[in-house]
Amino acid sequence: MSEKTTFASIWATLSQVDVSDRIEKKGDLSYLSWAWAWGTLMEHYPQAEYSFQEPETAADGSVMIYCTVTIDGLSRQMWLPVMDYRNRAIPSPNAFQVNTARMRCLVKCLGIWGLGWSIYSGEDLPNAEADKAAEKLKQEQNPPKMNDETHAEIVRLISWTKADEAEFLKYFKVARISDLTQPHAEIALQKLQIKQNEMEMAYQDKDK
Repeated sequence: MSEKTTFASIWATLSQVDVSDRIEKKGDLSYLSWAWAWGTLMEHYPQAEYSFQEPETAADGSVMIYCTVTIDGLSRQMWLPVMDYRNRAIPSPNAFQVNTARMRCLVKCLGIWGLGWSIYSGEDLPNAEADKAAEKLKQEQNPPKMNDETHAEIVRLISWTKADEAEFLKYFKVARISDLTQPHAEIALQKLQIKQNEMEMAYQDKDK
């Protein structure tokens, strides 16, 4: 006797499907091909069906699409406005735009069954790569402060090369050396080391 299909069992099956290499991007939108998503659903639940309900038109002319997916008598509904690739609602959409939104709504409805749900939870990838990408972005937006070792070396090199500290601070747009971020500090260190090498070579040539 086959096991009874439940909401939980469907979620357990579809949420395990890795969609990482199937995610496509257009502008700010991450999405799955409706053909691939539906084909994947058919591999697991060939008896599944979908339907679209009457769309709703708002006062500003934008349109809301409704889709229902039914599996073994169990149904879930999802909705989605007709949007452009920047995720902005389109007033008075044409037939092509409505058709595109219908298929996007179908994929979103499959998401609440578990297939590709990570896309709608704010993740682009349902694996460790998402965390790595997020951490990299965070560091780019909020770069780490310079560490003590780098700070000490920069102070030493400024003194050794007799660099103009005021011009140095102006160049990196900081009030104090300690305000440098680690990425900028590494650039500064590289420039000072080049200057140090040039001065050492000049001294050596002078002694010859």
